[in-house]
Amino acid sequence: MNVKHYGLLGSAAMAAVCLSSAAPAQSGDAAEQASPADDIVVTARRVEERLTDVPVAITVVSGAQLERQNAQSLSEMQRNVPSLTITPSSGRGTGVNIQIRGQRQSELSVAGDPSVAVYINEVAVARPAALDTTAFDLESVQVLKGPQGTLFGRNSTGGAILLTTRKPRDTFGGYVRGYIEDPIATGVEGAIDLPVAQGVALRVAGNYQWRRGYTKVLNTGQRLDDRDRWSTRATLDLQPSDTVRSTFVGEMFRSNENGIGIFAFNYTPGYNPSAATSRTLVNLGYPAAYAAAQAQGFHETMSNIRHSSKVRSYALSNVTTIDLSDAIVLKNVAGWRKYSAQDNADQDGTPVPVSATTPALTGARQYSEELQLQGKSFEGKLDWILGGFYFNETGYDTVSSYTLRVPYVSEYSVNDFSAENTSHSLFGHASYTLPFASRTRIYGGARRTWDKREIVFRNGRVTAAGVFTCSVAGATNADCRLERTAKFHKLTWEVGADFQPAPDSLVYATVSTGYRSGGFNGRATSAGTQVAFRPENVTNYEVGVKSSFALGTGRLSFSAAAYQSKYKDIQRNIIRNIAPPGELPLTVTTTVNAASATIKGFEFEMTARASDRFSATGRIGYVRPRYDSFRLFNPRLGQEVDASGNRFYGVAPIQFGGGFNWIVSDTEAGTVSLASDLSFSDKFELNDLNVPGGRADSSTVVNASLAWEKLLGSRVTGTLYVKNLTDEKYILGGLQLNSSLDIGSVYHSAPRVIGVAMRIPFGD
Repeated sequence: MNVKHYGLLGSAAMAAVCLSSAAPAQSGDAAEQASPADDIVVTARRVEERLTDVPVAITVVSGAQLERQNAQSLSEMQRNVPSLTITPSSGRGTGVNIQIRGQRQSELSVAGDPSVAVYINEVAVARPAALDTTAFDLESVQVLKGPQGTLFGRNSTGGAILLTTRKPRDTFGGYVRGYIEDPIATGVEGAIDLPVAQGVALRVAGNYQWRRGYTKVLNTGQRLDDRDRWSTRATLDLQPSDTVRSTFVGEMFRSNENGIGIFAFNYTPGYNPSAATSRTLVNLGYPAAYAAAQAQGFHETMSNIRHSSKVRSYALSNVTTIDLSDAIVLKNVAGWRKYSAQDNADQDGTPVPVSATTPALTGARQYSEELQLQGKSFEGKLDWILGGFYFNETGYDTVSSYTLRVPYVSEYSVNDFSAENTSHSLFGHASYTLPFASRTRIYGGARRTWDKREIVFRNGRVTAAGVFTCSVAGATNADCRLERTAKFHKLTWEVGADFQPAPDSLVYATVSTGYRSGGFNGRATSAGTQVAFRPENVTNYEVGVKSSFALGTGRLSFSAAAYQSKYKDIQRNIIRNIAPPGELPLTVTTTVNAASATIKGFEFEMTARASDRFSATGRIGYVRPRYDSFRLFNPRLGQEVDASGNRFYGVAPIQFGGGFNWIVSDTEAGTVSLASDLSFSDKFELNDLNVPGGRADSSTVVNASLAWEKLLGSRVTGTLYVKNLTDEKYILGGLQLNSSLDIGSVYHSAPRVIGVAMRIPFGD
């Protein structure tokens, strides 16, 4: 019997305990109310604590806030969080790239691990497919910055995002919320609480989104950046006694769309070292097509194929806690998730057959099991947690790519691999309160991780006649299979101290280390690229302060953190153009341990409540990543070069913003409030190897809303809202192929959106 079976039996056994007796479920829904900053409760250290008591740089966005902002995807949240960016992935539908403090994952396939760990109801989610659409019926989103691992099941170098969905209430009730937008879009979501029996409650939630694509493909008539997706979630909460609770969550997501718009962005003739490649671009008519693209509207593009994006995702999880005593709690977290995706995308944004994936087939299945023992000792002075984590994932990535070829007529390449990832870890963390007049704590933790990566390469080419030719060096068997295995292990740790000079203030200092497992280049063909790349390692030094205090008749709350991270063996994705003798070039992405770097920065967030009717927020994040060393082979020059002068890809050095919420009127006819928020994001590079013209400009986005709660004495809330009020046109991200194909493409922001929403609650 393997670990997975033991985990499932453990979850079932703990759930059985829950069914053996009965007691009322927890009532109320904290997400429905907006709490003062000093009263916000977070779970950054796996227990409930006030935000001002946690020695971690953390930003919290409540589900109620997301609803007030009319957020329809997780990526809309990023402008509320300093040092965070969430951008679309290249031709991968609902997939996203997440970056915190300059650390990110560009390789979304099963062959690599993320820099930022994502948890949904405490279960680690390895792949970001469909993640961007989980922003409905949420209790909160917590963004933790810096290395994580001594308190969490999954190790990470950049941070963690904790998504918590709303739990059932012990009374019948729920809500329905619908909206209509221009450009043409509509959607509806809702939830219903069903008290099944004493101590048994069920919540069922659903979300549907439809949008006519705002990007026009001029030569095919398609519309991209559309939406046709729906999600369902069922949560069963069992609380048979005051000491036992078990929560089951089942989720399903489906989408059937055309995908994101891709736009020709820059053209650098001769930048690629292959004269044959440059001549082929000219012969195919790319220069004229690129010039035509620059004359098109911001949301107009062209393509040589029809785009499509289909995603299916299913998940099950269980969290069971048992209070073994007043001081010791046993917790078990088990999760299963499966997804599959099929995407067709033209990667260059022109009608010329330069680069396209038709199709990209990806999928993965994961299981994780985490057992924790939490407790207090020495009369409550010592808080501690011990845990073990097991994770197993199997997946595949099969991409048919046409590079400088006519689709479905000429030769194309097939990047085809499957992989299995297994991770075991033991972790522990403790915090001790010293016997001083003002509360002073020292804390520390350690984690030991063992990772095993297994991969099967099956890469090849298909001729115009449909004959498959194996491209995997060393694969001598008839089915073009080559298996490789690698193992990695690491001890990571954290030490720190915090001091509470006043009841609502905290000063802390922390040194922590993080680890990101090594892996394989799934698209590798040569013996040299089939070798596993090494893990990343980071050591982070951080100081921070949090405070909340009265200011006249109001209250001011703020948090600030400054950090320096030493970043080693950085995994970088390098796009190269490989041309085997006598064959047309093949564009491949390889991951290499190319660099070391120092990242410095700070973050500041504040909330000022002038009165019960007016509040304002402000935030700023500054990230300064600099390579200490960055050496790699540059195909343009045909030799290894010093690339340490390059800027980090996708990192905006400065992000800041602020907003207000003003209750304009509060009468028997209802409460009318006006809210607005402005956010600025600095320029950023679009490739690890900075290419001429490959930088996105800065952007400033303004959102506003006018809400009427308790409309005409009812429980209904109506909202008129505007997103991107000034119709700012900016770049979200891109795919720069200049070093291999002389070209680059990007993804564009959404236009100004005007919408009307109505929320109708029912029941208790």
